[in-house]
Amino acid sequence: MRVSTADFYRTGLANMMNKQAEAMQTQTQLSSGKRFETAGQDPLAAATAQRLNARIAELAAQNGNIEQARTTLSMEETALNGVTDILNELREIALAANNPTMDSNTLAAQATLVENRLDDLLAIANSRDENGNYLFSGYSEATQAFSKDANGVVTFHGSQSQRNVAVGDGQTVGMADTGFAVFQNLRSGNGDFAIDANAGNTGTGTVKPGEVIDPSAWDGQSYEIQLASRTAIDASALTFTDNGTDDALGYQLEINGTVVDTLAEGDTRTLDDIATNITAQAGTTGVSAEVKDGVLYLVNDNPGAGPITIRESITGATDATDAVVGFLGGTLRNANSSIETNIDAEADAWLVMDSTGALVEAGTYATGTAIEFAGITTAITGAPENGDRFTVEPSERQDLFATVKRFADSLAGGALTPTQRAAMQSELNQVIEELDGGLAGIDVIRTDLGTRLSTLDRREDANSALDLQMRKVLSSVEDADIAELATRLSEQMLALQAAQQSFIRIQGLNLFDLL
Repeated sequence: MRVSTADFYRTGLANMMNKQAEAMQTQTQLSSGKRFETAGQDPLAAATAQRLNARIAELAAQNGNIEQARTTLSMEETALNGVTDILNELREIALAANNPTMDSNTLAAQATLVENRLDDLLAIANSRDENGNYLFSGYSEATQAFSKDANGVVTFHGSQSQRNVAVGDGQTVGMADTGFAVFQNLRSGNGDFAIDANAGNTGTGTVKPGEVIDPSAWDGQSYEIQLASRTAIDASALTFTDNGTDDALGYQLEINGTVVDTLAEGDTRTLDDIATNITAQAGTTGVSAEVKDGVLYLVNDNPGAGPITIRESITGATDATDAVVGFLGGTLRNANSSIETNIDAEADAWLVMDSTGALVEAGTYATGTAIEFAGITTAITGAPENGDRFTVEPSERQDLFATVKRFADSLAGGALTPTQRAAMQSELNQVIEELDGGLAGIDVIRTDLGTRLSTLDRREDANSALDLQMRKVLSSVEDADIAELATRLSEQMLALQAAQQSFIRIQGLNLFDLL
Protein backbone atom coordinates (compact mmCIF):
# COMPACT_ATOMS: atom_id res chain seq x y z
CA MET A 1 0.00 0.00 0.00
CA ARG A 2 1.35 3.36 -0.94
CA VAL A 3 1.15 6.14 1.67
CA SER A 4 1.37 9.67 0.32
CA THR A 5 3.02 12.60 2.06
CA ALA A 6 -0.38 14.25 2.44
CA ASP A 7 -1.65 11.25 4.39
CA PHE A 8 1.34 11.50 6.71
CA TYR A 9 0.55 15.15 7.40
CA ARG A 10 -3.16 14.60 7.85
CA THR A 11 -2.79 11.63 10.20
CA GLY A 12 -0.09 13.24 12.30
CA LEU A 13 -2.02 16.47 12.66
CA ALA A 14 -5.20 14.64 13.66
CA ASN A 15 -3.33 12.63 16.22
CA MET A 16 -1.82 15.73 17.78
CA MET A 17 -5.18 17.52 17.86
CA ASN A 18 -6.84 14.56 19.61
CA LYS A 19 -4.08 14.37 22.18
CA GLN A 20 -4.31 18.10 22.74
CA ALA A 21 -8.13 17.96 23.17
CA GLU A 22 -7.85 15.13 25.69
CA ALA A 23 -5.27 17.05 27.67
CA MET A 24 -7.37 20.22 27.60
CA GLN A 25 -10.46 18.33 28.83
CA THR A 26 -8.48 16.84 31.69
CA GLN A 27 -7.03 20.24 32.51
CA THR A 28 -10.58 21.72 32.57
CA GLN A 29 -11.75 18.97 34.92
CA LEU A 30 -8.82 19.67 37.19
CA SER A 31 -9.55 23.39 37.35
CA SER A 32 -13.34 22.95 37.95
CA GLY A 33 -13.10 19.87 40.14
CA LYS A 34 -16.00 18.35 38.18
CA ARG A 35 -16.07 15.14 36.20
CA PHE A 36 -18.06 16.78 33.39
CA GLU A 37 -19.01 20.21 32.18
CA THR A 38 -21.86 19.27 29.85
CA ALA A 39 -24.44 16.51 29.88
CA GLY A 40 -23.01 15.17 26.67
CA GLN A 41 -19.74 14.31 28.42
CA ASP A 42 -21.52 11.87 30.79
CA PRO A 43 -25.32 11.70 30.16
CA LEU A 44 -26.07 9.20 32.93
CA ALA A 45 -24.06 11.04 35.57
CA ALA A 46 -25.54 14.38 34.44
CA ALA A 47 -29.12 13.08 34.81
CA THR A 48 -28.33 11.71 38.26
CA ALA A 49 -26.74 15.00 39.32
CA GLN A 50 -29.77 16.93 38.06
CA ARG A 51 -32.11 14.78 40.16
CA LEU A 52 -29.89 15.16 43.23
CA ASN A 53 -29.65 18.95 42.82
CA ALA A 54 -33.45 19.17 42.50
CA ARG A 55 -33.84 17.12 45.68
CA ILE A 56 -31.35 19.33 47.53
CA ALA A 57 -33.30 22.40 46.38
CA GLU A 58 -36.52 20.82 47.72
CA LEU A 59 -34.88 20.24 51.09
CA ALA A 60 -33.66 23.84 51.15
CA ALA A 61 -37.21 25.06 50.43
CA GLN A 62 -38.62 22.81 53.15
CA ASN A 63 -36.06 24.10 55.64
CA GLY A 64 -37.04 27.64 54.65
CA ASN A 65 -40.66 26.74 55.41
CA ILE A 66 -39.58 25.28 58.74
CA GLU A 67 -37.84 28.48 59.70
CA GLN A 68 -40.83 30.56 58.66
CA ALA A 69 -43.20 28.29 60.59
CA ARG A 70 -40.97 28.38 63.66
CA THR A 71 -40.95 32.18 63.62
CA THR A 72 -44.75 32.37 63.21
CA LEU A 73 -45.43 29.80 65.93
CA SER A 74 -43.05 31.58 68.29
CA MET A 75 -44.97 34.79 67.69
CA GLU A 76 -48.24 32.97 68.36
CA GLU A 77 -46.82 31.58 71.58
CA THR A 78 -45.98 35.11 72.71
CA ALA A 79 -49.50 36.25 71.82
CA LEU A 80 -51.07 33.34 73.73
CA ASN A 81 -49.01 34.22 76.78
CA GLY A 82 -50.46 37.74 76.57
CA VAL A 83 -54.00 36.35 76.30
CA THR A 84 -53.40 34.13 79.32
CA ASP A 85 -52.17 37.08 81.38
CA ILE A 86 -55.26 39.11 80.50
CA LEU A 87 -57.68 36.27 81.28
CA ASN A 88 -56.01 35.61 84.62
CA GLU A 89 -56.23 39.30 85.51
CA LEU A 90 -59.91 39.37 84.51
CA ARG A 91 -60.56 36.31 86.61
CA GLU A 92 -59.04 38.02 89.65
CA ILE A 93 -61.23 41.07 89.03
CA ALA A 94 -64.33 38.87 88.78
CA LEU A 95 -63.51 37.10 92.03
CA ALA A 96 -63.03 40.43 93.80
CA ALA A 97 -66.22 41.89 92.32
CA ASN A 98 -68.16 38.86 93.51
CA ASN A 99 -67.69 40.18 97.05
CA PRO A 100 -71.11 41.60 98.08
CA THR A 101 -69.42 44.36 100.07
CA MET A 102 -67.82 46.03 97.03
CA ASP A 103 -69.47 49.44 96.53
CA SER A 104 -70.88 50.73 93.26
CA ASN A 105 -68.06 53.25 92.67
CA THR A 106 -65.45 50.50 92.89
CA LEU A 107 -67.53 48.30 90.61
CA ALA A 108 -67.71 51.13 88.04
CA ALA A 109 -63.94 51.55 88.17
CA GLN A 110 -63.51 47.83 87.69
CA ALA A 111 -65.89 47.97 84.72
CA THR A 112 -63.61 50.56 83.06
CA LEU A 113 -60.58 48.35 83.72
CA VAL A 114 -62.34 45.36 82.16
CA GLU A 115 -63.21 47.46 79.07
CA ASN A 116 -59.51 48.36 78.75
CA ARG A 117 -58.54 44.71 78.97
CA LEU A 118 -61.07 43.97 76.23
CA ASP A 119 -59.22 46.44 73.99
CA ASP A 120 -55.91 44.79 74.96
CA LEU A 121 -57.33 41.40 74.03
CA LEU A 122 -58.51 42.76 70.69
CA ALA A 123 -55.07 44.22 69.99
CA ILE A 124 -53.45 40.82 70.54
CA ALA A 125 -56.05 39.18 68.31
CA ASN A 126 -55.00 41.58 65.53
CA SER A 127 -51.27 40.89 65.90
CA ARG A 128 -49.14 40.85 62.73
CA ASP A 129 -46.24 38.61 61.82
CA GLU A 130 -42.79 39.68 60.64
CA ASN A 131 -44.14 40.21 57.10
CA GLY A 132 -46.98 42.44 58.23
CA ASN A 133 -49.63 39.75 57.77
CA TYR A 134 -52.33 39.25 60.38
CA LEU A 135 -51.26 36.37 62.60
CA PHE A 136 -54.73 34.98 63.36
CA SER A 137 -56.48 35.56 60.00
CA GLY A 138 -55.76 32.10 58.60
CA TYR A 139 -55.60 32.07 54.80
CA SER A 140 -56.97 35.64 54.70
CA GLU A 141 -53.69 36.86 56.15
CA ALA A 142 -53.94 40.29 54.53
CA THR A 143 -57.33 40.92 56.18
CA GLN A 144 -57.58 42.33 59.70
CA ALA A 145 -58.71 39.48 61.92
CA PHE A 146 -61.20 41.27 64.20
CA SER A 147 -63.11 44.53 64.45
CA LYS A 148 -65.33 45.99 67.18
CA ASP A 149 -68.44 48.04 66.43
CA ALA A 150 -69.95 50.92 68.43
CA ASN A 151 -71.92 48.46 70.59
CA GLY A 152 -68.80 46.57 71.57
CA VAL A 153 -69.62 43.56 69.40
CA VAL A 154 -66.47 41.94 68.01
CA THR A 155 -66.59 40.30 64.57
CA PHE A 156 -64.09 37.91 62.99
CA HIS A 157 -63.16 38.70 59.36
CA GLY A 158 -60.41 36.14 58.78
CA SER A 159 -60.55 32.62 57.43
CA GLN A 160 -61.36 29.67 59.66
CA SER A 161 -58.92 27.57 57.61
CA GLN A 162 -55.46 27.33 59.12
CA ARG A 163 -52.46 27.89 56.85
CA ASN A 164 -50.15 24.89 56.42
CA VAL A 165 -46.63 24.63 55.02
CA ALA A 166 -44.74 21.65 53.64
CA VAL A 167 -41.81 20.69 55.85
CA GLY A 168 -41.09 17.22 54.49
CA ASP A 169 -42.21 14.71 51.89
CA GLY A 170 -45.96 14.49 52.38
CA GLN A 171 -45.71 16.26 55.74
CA THR A 172 -47.21 19.64 56.54
CA VAL A 173 -47.35 21.65 59.75
CA GLY A 174 -50.01 24.18 60.68
CA MET A 175 -48.93 27.78 61.00
CA ALA A 176 -50.60 30.13 63.51
CA ASP A 177 -54.05 29.03 64.72
CA THR A 178 -56.99 30.99 63.39
CA GLY A 179 -58.67 33.71 65.41
CA PHE A 180 -61.78 31.55 65.45
CA ALA A 181 -59.94 28.68 67.14
CA VAL A 182 -58.22 30.92 69.69
CA PHE A 183 -60.85 33.53 70.52
CA GLN A 184 -64.22 32.28 69.28
CA ASN A 185 -64.27 28.57 70.01
CA LEU A 186 -65.40 29.09 73.60
CA ARG A 187 -68.39 27.30 75.14
CA SER A 188 -70.80 29.26 77.29
CA GLY A 189 -71.29 28.44 80.96
CA ASN A 190 -69.26 25.53 82.23
CA GLY A 191 -68.81 24.09 78.74
CA ASP A 192 -71.75 21.67 79.06
CA PHE A 193 -74.54 24.01 80.11
CA ALA A 194 -75.12 27.58 81.22
CA ILE A 195 -77.48 28.77 83.96
CA ASP A 196 -78.89 32.28 83.83
CA ALA A 197 -81.03 34.13 86.35
CA ASN A 198 -84.40 35.35 85.10
CA ALA A 199 -84.43 39.11 84.69
CA GLY A 200 -87.69 39.29 86.66
CA ASN A 201 -86.37 37.62 89.80
CA THR A 202 -87.09 39.53 93.01
CA GLY A 203 -85.21 37.50 95.61
CA THR A 204 -81.51 37.39 96.39
CA GLY A 205 -80.79 33.92 95.10
CA THR A 206 -77.45 33.44 93.36
CA VAL A 207 -76.93 30.38 91.19
CA LYS A 208 -73.71 28.41 90.80
CA PRO A 209 -72.51 27.36 87.32
CA GLY A 210 -72.88 23.65 88.20
CA GLU A 211 -71.37 20.62 86.53
CA VAL A 212 -72.24 17.30 84.92
CA ILE A 213 -72.02 14.47 87.46
CA ASP A 214 -73.47 11.69 85.30
CA PRO A 215 -72.65 12.12 81.59
CA SER A 216 -74.89 9.18 80.67
CA ALA A 217 -77.91 10.98 82.18
CA TRP A 218 -77.19 14.46 80.81
CA ASP A 219 -79.33 14.87 77.70
CA GLY A 220 -78.23 18.36 76.68
CA GLN A 221 -81.79 19.71 76.85
CA SER A 222 -83.19 22.97 78.26
CA TYR A 223 -84.61 23.13 81.78
CA GLU A 224 -85.95 25.73 84.17
CA ILE A 225 -85.45 25.79 87.91
CA GLN A 226 -88.45 27.36 89.61
CA LEU A 227 -88.40 28.45 93.24
CA ALA A 228 -91.59 27.39 94.98
CA SER A 229 -93.26 26.74 98.34
CA ARG A 230 -94.13 23.41 99.88
CA THR A 231 -97.63 23.01 101.22
CA ALA A 232 -99.16 20.73 103.82
CA ILE A 233 -102.12 20.04 101.57
CA ASP A 234 -103.22 16.43 102.03
CA ALA A 235 -106.06 15.20 99.87
CA SER A 236 -106.84 12.36 102.26
CA ALA A 237 -107.32 14.78 105.15
CA LEU A 238 -110.70 15.98 103.85
CA THR A 239 -113.54 14.65 106.03
CA PHE A 240 -117.14 15.79 106.60
CA THR A 241 -119.02 15.52 109.92
CA ASP A 242 -122.77 16.20 109.55
CA ASN A 243 -124.45 16.08 112.95
CA GLY A 244 -128.13 16.67 113.75
CA THR A 245 -129.97 17.95 110.71
CA ASP A 246 -128.89 16.40 107.46
CA ASP A 247 -127.16 19.35 105.81
CA ALA A 248 -125.62 19.75 102.36
CA LEU A 249 -122.15 20.33 103.71
CA GLY A 250 -119.53 21.68 101.36
CA TYR A 251 -115.87 22.62 101.34
CA GLN A 252 -114.39 25.50 99.37
CA LEU A 253 -110.72 26.18 98.56
CA GLU A 254 -109.57 29.65 97.52
CA ILE A 255 -106.19 30.89 96.29
CA ASN A 256 -105.55 34.62 96.51
CA GLY A 257 -109.29 35.31 96.76
CA THR A 258 -110.35 33.10 93.85
CA VAL A 259 -112.26 29.84 94.39
CA VAL A 260 -110.26 27.05 92.80
CA ASP A 261 -112.24 24.03 94.04
CA THR A 262 -115.59 23.24 95.66
CA LEU A 263 -116.46 19.83 97.09
CA ALA A 264 -119.72 18.47 98.40
CA GLU A 265 -120.10 16.00 101.23
CA GLY A 266 -118.78 12.69 99.98
CA ASP A 267 -116.61 14.15 97.22
CA THR A 268 -112.91 13.27 97.14
CA ARG A 269 -109.82 14.62 95.43
CA THR A 270 -106.30 13.42 94.74
CA LEU A 271 -103.31 15.69 95.01
CA ASP A 272 -103.11 15.73 91.24
CA ASP A 273 -106.76 16.80 91.08
CA ILE A 274 -106.11 19.65 93.48
CA ALA A 275 -103.01 20.78 91.55
CA THR A 276 -104.94 20.69 88.27
CA ASN A 277 -107.76 22.79 89.70
CA ILE A 278 -105.33 25.34 91.17
CA THR A 279 -103.38 25.64 87.92
CA ALA A 280 -106.60 26.05 85.95
CA GLN A 281 -107.16 29.38 87.73
CA ALA A 282 -103.53 30.52 87.45
CA GLY A 283 -104.49 33.25 85.01
CA THR A 284 -106.52 34.87 87.79
CA THR A 285 -104.62 33.91 90.90
CA GLY A 286 -101.07 34.06 89.47
CA VAL A 287 -100.38 30.73 91.16
CA SER A 288 -99.83 27.30 89.66
CA ALA A 289 -99.29 23.98 91.41
CA GLU A 290 -97.18 20.86 90.93
CA VAL A 291 -97.10 17.49 92.70
CA LYS A 292 -94.01 15.43 93.33
CA ASP A 293 -93.57 12.46 95.67
CA GLY A 294 -96.77 13.19 97.63
CA VAL A 295 -96.05 16.89 98.12
CA LEU A 296 -98.05 19.72 96.52
CA TYR A 297 -95.98 22.80 95.62
CA LEU A 298 -97.28 26.29 94.84
CA VAL A 299 -95.44 28.60 92.45
CA ASN A 300 -95.93 32.31 91.90
CA ASP A 301 -96.13 32.69 88.13
CA ASN A 302 -95.23 36.35 88.58
CA PRO A 303 -92.04 36.79 90.65
CA GLY A 304 -92.47 39.39 93.36
CA ALA A 305 -96.21 38.79 93.75
CA GLY A 306 -95.70 38.32 97.48
CA PRO A 307 -97.22 35.77 99.84
CA ILE A 308 -99.81 33.28 98.65
CA THR A 309 -103.07 33.25 100.61
CA ILE A 310 -105.01 29.99 100.95
CA ARG A 311 -108.54 30.21 102.38
CA GLU A 312 -110.61 27.16 103.30
CA SER A 313 -114.33 27.51 104.03
CA ILE A 314 -117.25 25.30 105.17
CA THR A 315 -120.58 25.78 103.44
CA GLY A 316 -124.10 24.49 104.10
CA ALA A 317 -123.65 23.84 107.82
CA THR A 318 -126.66 24.51 110.11
CA ASP A 319 -125.66 22.65 113.26
CA ALA A 320 -122.95 23.93 115.57
CA THR A 321 -121.30 20.53 115.59
CA ASP A 322 -121.17 20.22 111.82
CA ALA A 323 -117.56 20.21 110.74
CA VAL A 324 -115.19 19.78 107.80
CA VAL A 325 -111.51 18.96 108.14
CA GLY A 326 -109.83 20.66 105.20
CA PHE A 327 -106.91 19.70 103.03
CA LEU A 328 -104.55 21.51 105.39
CA GLY A 329 -105.83 19.61 108.42
CA GLY A 330 -107.71 22.47 110.06
CA THR A 331 -111.30 21.96 111.35
CA LEU A 332 -113.99 24.24 109.95
CA ARG A 333 -117.25 24.83 111.90
CA ASN A 334 -120.04 27.32 111.88
CA ALA A 335 -118.24 29.29 114.56
CA ASN A 336 -115.03 29.07 112.55
CA SER A 337 -116.33 28.95 109.03
CA SER A 338 -113.05 29.75 107.32
CA ILE A 339 -109.33 29.38 107.92
CA GLU A 340 -106.75 31.51 106.13
CA THR A 341 -103.17 30.32 105.64
CA ASN A 342 -100.47 32.61 104.29
CA ILE A 343 -97.49 31.12 102.52
CA ASP A 344 -94.46 33.39 102.82
CA ALA A 345 -92.97 34.91 99.66
CA GLU A 346 -89.54 33.47 100.43
CA ALA A 347 -89.19 30.13 98.70
CA ASP A 348 -88.57 26.92 100.60
CA ALA A 349 -88.61 24.52 97.66
CA TRP A 350 -87.38 24.14 94.10
CA LEU A 351 -88.88 22.54 91.01
CA VAL A 352 -87.21 21.57 87.74
CA MET A 353 -89.33 21.77 84.60
CA ASP A 354 -88.28 20.46 81.19
CA SER A 355 -88.76 22.32 77.91
CA THR A 356 -92.35 21.03 77.62
CA GLY A 357 -93.25 22.33 81.07
CA ALA A 358 -93.35 18.87 82.65
CA LEU A 359 -92.06 18.50 86.20
CA VAL A 360 -88.78 16.60 86.33
CA GLU A 361 -87.59 16.92 89.92
CA ALA A 362 -88.41 18.77 93.11
CA GLY A 363 -86.91 19.23 96.55
CA THR A 364 -86.64 21.33 99.66
CA TYR A 365 -84.64 24.51 99.27
CA ALA A 366 -81.82 25.36 101.62
CA THR A 367 -79.08 27.83 100.70
CA GLY A 368 -76.17 26.09 99.04
CA THR A 369 -77.86 22.66 99.00
CA ALA A 370 -77.29 20.67 95.80
CA ILE A 371 -80.02 20.68 93.18
CA GLU A 372 -79.56 17.56 91.07
CA PHE A 373 -81.43 16.45 87.95
CA ALA A 374 -80.76 14.99 84.51
CA GLY A 375 -77.20 14.06 85.45
CA ILE A 376 -76.17 17.58 86.48
CA THR A 377 -75.87 19.45 89.75
CA THR A 378 -75.99 23.07 90.77
CA ALA A 379 -76.91 25.08 93.85
CA ILE A 380 -78.58 28.36 94.73
CA THR A 381 -77.46 30.47 97.64
CA GLY A 382 -79.19 33.37 99.32
CA ALA A 383 -82.90 33.98 99.78
CA PRO A 384 -84.78 33.48 96.51
CA GLU A 385 -88.47 34.29 96.43
CA ASN A 386 -91.29 32.08 95.28
CA GLY A 387 -91.49 32.46 91.51
CA ASP A 388 -87.82 33.25 90.90
CA ARG A 389 -86.49 31.25 88.00
CA PHE A 390 -83.16 30.14 86.57
CA THR A 391 -82.84 28.78 83.03
CA VAL A 392 -80.53 25.90 82.18
CA GLU A 393 -79.45 25.81 78.54
CA PRO A 394 -76.92 23.56 76.79
CA SER A 395 -73.69 25.43 76.19
CA GLU A 396 -73.41 27.34 72.95
CA ARG A 397 -70.39 28.57 71.06
CA GLN A 398 -69.38 32.12 71.89
CA ASP A 399 -66.22 34.22 71.86
CA LEU A 400 -63.99 35.53 74.61
CA PHE A 401 -64.80 39.08 73.61
CA ALA A 402 -68.52 38.54 74.33
CA THR A 403 -67.66 37.12 77.76
CA VAL A 404 -65.44 40.07 78.63
CA LYS A 405 -68.00 42.56 77.30
CA ARG A 406 -70.75 40.92 79.36
CA PHE A 407 -68.42 41.06 82.35
CA ALA A 408 -67.88 44.80 81.93
CA ASP A 409 -71.60 45.45 81.47
CA SER A 410 -72.50 43.50 84.62
CA LEU A 411 -70.22 45.76 86.70
CA ALA A 412 -71.37 49.08 85.28
CA GLY A 413 -74.90 49.13 86.68
CA GLY A 414 -74.39 51.78 89.34
CA ALA A 415 -76.07 51.39 92.72
CA LEU A 416 -77.49 47.89 93.10
CA THR A 417 -80.46 46.59 95.02
CA PRO A 418 -79.98 43.27 96.83
CA THR A 419 -81.81 41.52 94.01
CA GLN A 420 -79.64 43.20 91.34
CA ARG A 421 -76.48 42.34 93.24
CA ALA A 422 -77.59 38.71 93.43
CA ALA A 423 -78.20 38.71 89.66
CA MET A 424 -74.74 40.26 89.14
CA GLN A 425 -73.15 37.58 91.30
CA SER A 426 -74.87 34.87 89.26
CA GLU A 427 -73.54 36.54 86.11
CA LEU A 428 -70.02 36.76 87.56
CA ASN A 429 -70.14 33.07 88.46
CA GLN A 430 -70.81 32.34 84.78
CA VAL A 431 -68.08 34.77 83.68
CA ILE A 432 -65.51 33.10 85.93
CA GLU A 433 -66.51 29.71 84.55
CA GLU A 434 -66.17 30.96 80.97
CA LEU A 435 -62.83 32.62 81.67
CA ASP A 436 -61.65 29.29 83.06
CA GLY A 437 -62.91 27.67 79.87
CA GLY A 438 -60.99 30.21 77.82
CA LEU A 439 -57.82 29.54 79.80
CA ALA A 440 -58.27 25.80 79.34
CA GLY A 441 -58.76 26.31 75.60
CA ILE A 442 -55.59 28.41 75.38
CA ASP A 443 -53.69 25.67 77.23
CA VAL A 444 -54.88 23.10 74.68
CA ILE A 445 -53.76 25.32 71.81
CA ARG A 446 -50.44 26.02 73.51
CA THR A 447 -49.84 22.29 73.97
CA ASP A 448 -50.59 21.65 70.30
CA LEU A 449 -48.35 24.55 69.35
CA GLY A 450 -45.50 23.00 71.36
CA THR A 451 -46.08 19.73 69.53
CA ARG A 452 -45.81 21.52 66.19
CA LEU A 453 -42.57 23.23 67.24
CA SER A 454 -41.14 19.84 68.25
CA THR A 455 -42.21 18.45 64.89
CA LEU A 456 -40.35 21.27 63.15
CA ASP A 457 -37.17 20.53 65.12
CA ARG A 458 -37.32 16.82 64.30
CA ARG A 459 -38.11 17.49 60.64
CA GLU A 460 -35.26 19.99 60.37
CA ASP A 461 -32.82 17.43 61.79
CA ALA A 462 -34.12 14.80 59.37
CA ASN A 463 -33.88 17.21 56.42
CA SER A 464 -30.33 18.18 57.38
CA ALA A 465 -29.27 14.53 57.55
CA LEU A 466 -30.92 13.84 54.21
CA ASP A 467 -29.32 16.93 52.67
CA LEU A 468 -25.90 15.75 53.83
CA GLN A 469 -26.53 12.33 52.35
CA MET A 470 -27.69 13.80 49.03
CA ARG A 471 -24.63 16.03 48.82
CA LYS A 472 -22.34 13.06 49.43
CA VAL A 473 -24.00 11.14 46.62
CA LEU A 474 -23.84 14.22 44.37
CA SER A 475 -20.17 14.61 45.12
CA SER A 476 -19.52 11.02 44.16
CA VAL A 477 -21.39 11.56 40.89
CA GLU A 478 -19.95 14.88 39.71
CA ASP A 479 -16.76 15.57 41.64
CA ALA A 480 -13.55 14.59 39.91
CA ASP A 481 -10.71 12.47 41.36
CA ILE A 482 -7.97 15.11 41.44
CA ALA A 483 -5.10 12.64 41.91
CA GLU A 484 -6.34 10.50 39.03
CA LEU A 485 -6.79 13.58 36.83
CA ALA A 486 -3.30 14.86 37.62
CA THR A 487 -1.78 11.49 36.71
CA ARG A 488 -3.90 11.33 33.55
CA LEU A 489 -2.91 14.87 32.53
CA SER A 490 0.75 14.02 32.98
CA GLU A 491 0.36 10.94 30.78
CA GLN A 492 -1.61 12.90 28.20
CA MET A 493 1.02 15.64 28.05
CA LEU A 494 3.74 13.05 27.49
CA ALA A 495 1.65 11.45 24.76
CA LEU A 496 1.06 14.86 23.17
CA GLN A 497 4.79 15.64 23.25
CA ALA A 498 5.59 12.24 21.70
CA ALA A 499 3.05 12.85 18.94
CA GLN A 500 4.52 16.29 18.25
CA GLN A 501 8.09 14.97 18.12
CA SER A 502 7.05 12.05 15.90
CA PHE A 503 5.28 14.46 13.54
CA ILE A 504 8.40 16.63 13.32
CA ARG A 505 10.63 13.66 12.54
CA ILE A 506 8.30 12.29 9.91
CA GLN A 507 8.00 15.77 8.41
CA GLY A 508 11.78 15.93 8.03
CA LEU A 509 12.13 12.62 6.12
CA ASN A 510 13.30 13.06 2.45
CA LEU A 511 14.43 10.43 -0.14
CA PHE A 512 17.34 12.57 -1.24
CA ASP A 513 18.70 12.38 2.34
CA LEU A 514 19.33 8.68 1.72
CA LEU A 515 21.26 9.11 -1.53
